[in-house]
Amino acid sequence: MTAETEIENRMSGTSTQKKTVGLIGIGLLGSAIASRLIRAGFTIWGHDQSAQAMSEFSTLGGQPIVKLGDVPVAANAVVLCLPDSDVVEKVVVEIIPRLNPGSILIDTTTGDPKRTRAIAELSLIHISEPTRL
Repeated sequence: MTAETEIENRMSGTSTQKKTVGLIGIGLLGSAIASRLIRAGFTIWGHDQSAQAMSEFSTLGGQPIVKLGDVPVAANAVVLCLPDSDVVEKVVVEIIPRLNPGSILIDTTTGDPKRTRAIAELSLIHISEPTRL
């Protein structure tokens, strides 16, 4: 199945994928997480700015997604494995509006704890009151 097909299925409510995870950032940590989740039977939809990382991810059995904003649409949970809080904030602002209802967002980034808390609060505000953003 292609990312585009899964996104269309989720948007129309016809997806049959139950164990899906979106992964943003497929470096050392992201690829290790992907490998373990794939072995556990999850479908992993992933995005990285690096073409090499995307190729290696595909070799692991992951499903590459070219557009960052499509990752949360294709998955039940999204895991961020990013370099710092600046990148996390930019990514979260882009993906939060596209998260599926009931989705989980997990940030594994080693970032600034105060900024991580602020980003989490922004995410919660959007989920509970999307018009405030």
